[in-house]
Amino acid sequence: MICHEFDQEVSIKNCRRLGNRIIGKSQNVLVTLSSTDEAQFLVANARSLRQSQNEFVRKNICSNPDLTPADAKAAYELRCVRRERTKTRQSTRATTADSSLNGSSLNRPAGNLKITATEFVPIPVSSDGITQNGMPASAQ
Repeated sequence: MICHEFDQEVSIKNCRRLGNRIIGKSQNVLVTLSSTDEAQFLVANARSLRQSQNEFVRKNICSNPDLTPADAKAAYELRCVRRERTKTRQSTRATTADSSLNGSSLNRPAGNLKITATEFVPIPVSSDGITQNGMPASAQ
């Protein structure tokens, strides 16, 4: 899979399944590579697996570094902070969008115009520029 997806040969030093077997779920596999450069390459390019031509790879394969329990906890806490920041940013945008729509010029008349004003009906003008009430059209 690695050779096919990344066009790169890697030397696998060791491979073992992690955790207990659960029917219907893929079991995680810990793969130890021969060099840190190979491992860093795979972890750095893991996102490209989401655009794989192979549906199984797209949906089931991911690559993460093997972290110590302390490193894993620190990475988890950073993800939580990032998610909370994203959630706050999105709710702020939604609130700003709502308030701008509620107080926008779409809902508010411009200048001194009134929503309850009667509809404008133009007064007919004769060919000599005089309206029906005898006033010049320019004076209206």
